[in-house]
Amino acid sequence: MTIVQWVAIVGVWITYALGRATRERLLLASAATVCAFLFLGRVLSPQYLIWLVPLVMVAPGRRGFAAVGMLAVAMILTQLWFPQHFLQLKEFQSLQSWAVVARNTVLLVLLGTLAWPDVPLLRTARGWLARWRGAPAVGRLAGPEEA
Repeated sequence: MTIVQWVAIVGVWITYALGRATRERLLLASAATVCAFLFLGRVLSPQYLIWLVPLVMVAPGRRGFAAVGMLAVAMILTQLWFPQHFLQLKEFQSLQSWAVVARNTVLLVLLGTLAWPDVPLLRTARGWLARWRGAPAVGRLAGPEEA
């Protein structure tokens, strides 16, 4: 899981680097990075959800609004089993076990919501490659001097 965790974090960084450097994108990328670190880490202690609160609360736009709702749902689901029923998870009590599965699903959707690229990544990456190689940019027809 550590490898998956770091692949997700580096993926968020690359996605951010391929777009414009704006305050809004930086806030979303920061929240997505912390969410990936928490969700994909070895231990997901319920207290760690607190780390997401300030980052998600300042996330801009519709995604920020949806992220606040998802984080609230994840925290409510956590309260169904932690700390009162934590020991019952070892016995696989149905309500508590499904609450953990639902909480983790919500956190995965939250990660996807925060990390979803707002730039056409493939086109941007091709443009960077073309500039790096000195070739004409993708989508632009070569003129007579470039042919």
